[in-house]
Amino acid sequence: MVARVGDQTVAVEVALVSEAMRPLPIRAGDALPSFVLGGAVIRGQELPVVDLHALLGGGADPSLDHRRFVVVHAGQGSVALQVDAVLGVRRLPRGDLRRLPCVFARADASTAEGLGRVDGLASVMRELRLLPDPAWAASGPPPAGRP
Repeated sequence: MVARVGDQTVAVEVALVSEAMRPLPIRAGDALPSFVLGGAVIRGQELPVVDLHALLGGGADPSLDHRRFVVVHAGQGSVALQVDAVLGVRRLPRGDLRRLPCVFARADASTAEGLGRVDGLASVMRELRLLPDPAWAASGPPPAGRP
């Protein structure tokens, strides 16, 4: 699945994604890492909501209309990633996806520590890839019936 975060494109294996949805109300929490906005009740469970703007070093941008949550499997539970737009599902050879830069590799020490404080989030971030525009364009059209 491919999503847009500010001027960056990110990709995660679709097998890790349980759903993409409009954002739900977020309840702020105490002592959370700076990139965790709080929790949202999704399908009866409160899930942490991660602001990918902040995680990717851009900080939260209040002028942008954060339009989607992408709910991904993380450890024993799930986490909602807040993105600007879901661009769709594209086929990329697994080896090509693995060669792309990992979001986690860009994390500084405090961010990496914060990732470890949210159950399973570090493993998700190891799977989340930055997708350069040439790779995105080369992925071709979406499969039939997909955006």
